Parts: sequence; C-alpha cells; structure tokens
Amino acid sequence: MVLKKSRFKNIEFVIDEPFFGAAPDPTPAVLAVPPWYKDATPTIDHTPWGVDLDDQGMVSGSSPRSTFKNCVPFLDAMSLGYVLPLWNDFIYEFKNGRTYFSWPGEMQLVNSHPKWQTEGVPAAEKALDQSGYKFVSPWTIQTPKGYSCLFTMPFNHFEDRFGIATGVVDTDVYHNNVSFPFFWLAEGTSGTIQLGDPLVQVIPFKREDYRMTVREKNDDDRWEENRVQRLISSVSQYAYRLNFHKKKSYH
Repeated sequence: MVLKKSRFKNIEFVIDEPFFGAAPDPTPAVLAVPPWYKDATPTIDHTPWGVDLDDQGMVSGSSPRSTFKNCVPFLDAMSLGYVLPLWNDFIYEFKNGRTYFSWPGEMQLVNSHPKWQTEGVPAAEKALDQSGYKFVSPWTIQTPKGYSCLFTMPFNHFEDRFGIATGVVDTDVYHNNVSFPFFWLAEGTSGTIQLGDPLVQVIPFKREDYRMTVREKNDDDRWEENRVQRLISSVSQYAYRLNFHKKKSYH
C-alpha cells in the first residue's frame, strides 16, 4: 500500500507534563485575531466600494468607502503562523511610584535582564528601569529540517503596554524552551494581561539562499503593472482577493 504524502509540514509545540493542559494550547494565528477586528465593518455606512478612473481606465483615486477590514494583506499578516497565548495571568501594579509584576502560582512567568545587556537599545531607554525583561516560556518548538521560526509581537494587534523583541530561532536543531525578551512601556498604570491573551506570533519558514538584483524598470514591467492596475480597478472590493491572493494554511 502506498501512503499519500501529506502536503503539510509538521510543527510541534512541546511542553512539560505538569503544564500540559493547564497552559492554553498554541493556536493558528487566524483564530486569534482581536475582537476589534472582528467587530469592524468592511465599508463605511454600507455604501458600495468604488474607485475613480481616468480616461484610459487607470486608477486616479479610491473612494474612501472600504475600510481596513477589506485589506487582505492586513489580515494575511495577522494570520501567518501560530500564536502562543499567555500561559498565566500577568499582573502589573503601579504603587509608591514604581511598577511591580506578579502572577499566581509557582511557575515563573517573568525574569529580568541585567541593565548592561540592553544598554544602547532605543526601546530600553523608554522602558521600565531602562532595561529589559523576558517572558519565561514553557514551550519548546520543533520544526522539520531546514525550517526556522520567527518570533514577534502578533502583527497588527497594536499592543502598546509592552514590546517584545523580534527574534529568529533555528527550531529544527534548537530543541529548548524559547523565552521572549520584552520592554515594559506602560509605566504608571495597573492592570492584568489575562491567561490566554495572544502574546507571541510564531511564523515557521524555510531557510533558503537569496541573491538581490537592482535594475531599471523595463517595458515588460510597465505592461504588467498596467495589467495589475486594471484588475484592481475593477469595481469590486474583492479584486485583490480574487486575482492575486494566495492561500496560506496553518493547522
């Protein structure tokens, strides 16, 4: 019997037994889009989408009727890869002129970096203690040979209380917990980032070699641009989705 090869590359999120089932499972990023995005309307006042065309049928301006909800690249970025939800409540409290971090239970959630480690980083200059902290993750991520992972703040979620430093880890060979350095920016406030809130976006990618070329635009390029603009000029808010968008699958 011949087994059909799966078209999916397998990525594993591995966690120690005491936390398995207690920490929220990672999820495809498309399932973690924020409520404000889900609640947004694709058009203003439900009026039809439209564009302004010149005498040659080229776009000369867009009618401001379609909102960001119809921007496929905006959602595509939010939907890449997976999201690690916060694995515990993170409590931040400002009292007596200082911010304090705490969390329930014995599992360490946050650790600090020595100030000298982040000296010279612009984000640190505006952060609490002019230094960095890190979320101590219980997760190990394993990818197939030749694949790494980009770890970053969830794209287009616009979290402003803290900023996580973006990093790339070669997760096909580095089989160890990955922690996430961050800078705390919400000095003078108190609140809780809740267990299960989106924390980190994990985007697996294949390592490949690239060579850059810089050249002048030619007639073929201009012809292709004209073709693309005419397709986008079609009076449909779904022109990009229907003509150019390529599906990316993360399960």
